[in-house]
Amino acid sequence: MVLALIGFTSVVLFVNRLTAQRAALGRVVQDQADELAKEMELAAEVQRRLLPSYPPSVPGFELAARMYPAKAVGGDYYDFMEMPNGKLGFAIGDVSGKGISAGLFMPAVRIALRANVSRAARVEQTMEMANRVMYELTDEERFVSLFYGVLDITSRHLCYANAGHHPPLLFRAHSREADWLETGGPVLGLLSDVRFESGSTDLLSGDLFVLYTDGVVEAHNPDGKEFSRDRLLAVVAAHSEVSVEELTRTIYSSVVDFSRKDRLEDDLTVMVLKAVSNTSD
Repeated sequence: MVLALIGFTSVVLFVNRLTAQRAALGRVVQDQADELAKEMELAAEVQRRLLPSYPPSVPGFELAARMYPAKAVGGDYYDFMEMPNGKLGFAIGDVSGKGISAGLFMPAVRIALRANVSRAARVEQTMEMANRVMYELTDEERFVSLFYGVLDITSRHLCYANAGHHPPLLFRAHSREADWLETGGPVLGLLSDVRFESGSTDLLSGDLFVLYTDGVVEAHNPDGKEFSRDRLLAVVAAHSEVSVEELTRTIYSSVVDFSRKDRLEDDLTVMVLKAVSNTSD
């Protein structure tokens, strides 16, 4: 009887000690999770501050841009660069990979591009300089797709170079036709010495220029079908008369409705430029 009582007491003490240890471990795990969440939120806040708070005000154009990260920190990038010569530079890019590893690399893309914008006379030179910087910073598994354009605000002439990025959509208001801007070269960071070609075009009154990342056209629905360029074009054509801010939101909601998922598969970024009427049109 005494031995049984001693055994029972030992079991109770052991269970209580194990329960206490589990509770202590749970508190440690929760504290670590809370700390990680705070660090992720801080990283997300830093990333938000690196992106433009709002587009610049440009005579003759309406601008809008928005990034929707799949996780707290995303690997997409977009930027506007006001130049002293009456031109506007703008870019959209996508770092390979997802989550915090891609997000932490995004500031390097911004620095590599901005550091060379004022040094290069042409867009292809800017891309070649940026590529050399990215090559020094990346390994063979990390690269960046990037579209960079310079818009002459007065003449509405656009020069651009596309470094392996999904070709932006130029939707012509009068003809209702689409141009996909592909001229450029390979993605940034994989090769040390590459040459880029530049393309050019003019934006006419009412034309819409839609830039996007792969989170738009590569989003899948439950049947495995992609949202695709064709669906993007259909959305833009059907909503070409709304404001650029509303069009940006409409593209995002169209992708979400199509995918029928609770969360994005990949970071999703949309930038829209619209030429508005002026006296020269």
